[in-house]
Amino acid sequence: MPSTADEFETLLENNRSKLVPIFYETVDLFSSVISLRFAISRSLEELTSVSYQPARSHIQSWLEELVPQDFLNCIPLNYCRLLPRYLEGISHRVNTLPGRVLKDRELMNALAPLEERLEVIKKSELFSADNYDFLRFYVEEYKLTIFASNVAKRKILNHPIDTSQFKPSLKRVDAAIKEEEKRIGVA
Repeated sequence: MPSTADEFETLLENNRSKLVPIFYETVDLFSSVISLRFAISRSLEELTSVSYQPARSHIQSWLEELVPQDFLNCIPLNYCRLLPRYLEGISHRVNTLPGRVLKDRELMNALAPLEERLEVIKKSELFSADNYDFLRFYVEEYKLTIFASNVAKRKILNHPIDTSQFKPSLKRVDAAIKEEEKRIGVA
């Protein structure tokens, strides 16, 4: 990291050609994520029936956790690139919710323990951001599998989670979380 303005200018000048593609990728990612999130929020507002309320609450909290206001700052870029994919999965869930309310509740109830365990890991004194990010997005892959399998089946280039080794299933996600719980001493 540069320590003076001159060092910064030199570093910037030497790497300028590398920054342009990253800048455009970031702008495209940002606009895609924001437009998908806005569309999902609008679709959620249309689900006014009382029977949709638990799913609406779950999806809204999921959106806030997945895409916080400062998502470009707090999510590593390799995972940030996956956000449009996860948002497409959430959109699919919202669009297919009518007629699947009971099944959706079953899936939410199955997810609740995993989400609670992630929160415990996040608040641990031995918290590791790298381990947490892996687990968090491994759970996201599992959510995508159960709520939008058609989106989950699409291949992603340079996926940060080796899906050949870590195929998302309840049993595998549970085992990965257990490993981290053992490491931090809560299991």
